[in-house]
Amino acid sequence: MKRPEIIKFLKEKGVDFNPTLRLAELDALYALHSNGEATPLEKKDEVKENPKTPAQTDMSKMLEMMGGIAQKLGRMESRLAKVEGPDANAFKTGAKSEDIDSAASQKASIDPKVVAIVEEVLGVDFGVELESFTDKPGLLFTVIVPHRLSDMPPSTRPVLDTDGKYKVQPDGKTPVLEDYIPQDRRSRAIGSTQSYEAIREHCTRVRSYLVSYYQKMSKPLPEFRIKQ
Repeated sequence: MKRPEIIKFLKEKGVDFNPTLRLAELDALYALHSNGEATPLEKKDEVKENPKTPAQTDMSKMLEMMGGIAQKLGRMESRLAKVEGPDANAFKTGAKSEDIDSAASQKASIDPKVVAIVEEVLGVDFGVELESFTDKPGLLFTVIVPHRLSDMPPSTRPVLDTDGKYKVQPDGKTPVLEDYIPQDRRSRAIGSTQSYEAIREHCTRVRSYLVSYYQKMSKPLPEFRIKQ
């Protein structure tokens, strides 16, 4: 069975998985969700002396790793719940319409499941980017924090003129500068064997950091905008 056929089968079964997994890993997922029926790869590589195939070994390792992520995420969410208190969603309002629109345009071509996780954990005004690596499997997952919740300090940058060159002062040398707030980007590499739980873990880490930062600075808790 070829990769597209296995992917189609897993999607029809409603299985959450990373389509960039190796064929052996996809084959192991197929075996896991096909009522125990041997897959073509397993039949081909079947050795009576060794009942555990390489695909099954890879699958065991992947499930063990996913279990570790789930446990870590559970502990993190528990600590965050204690920090935020019982009214965890009471302060999650106040997003600016321009931030919501900007985030929506960034998420237009993103996997809907990834978008749902970001909006559930952080809010509708958080942007998202996914960039595949060119030299290895996996991708770079980036959360873009809206300015209202960012701890990025203001900075300056040179101003471009209409001719595409930077503007300068009358002395012809000193550049004209403008104030701006740099984009607050929180990134994490997601391996080809990792699941949506790794995405959720990163979003939870970002949220935990923002809450802790605002409390440390004696500021009110950030108003996350949760999608209703």
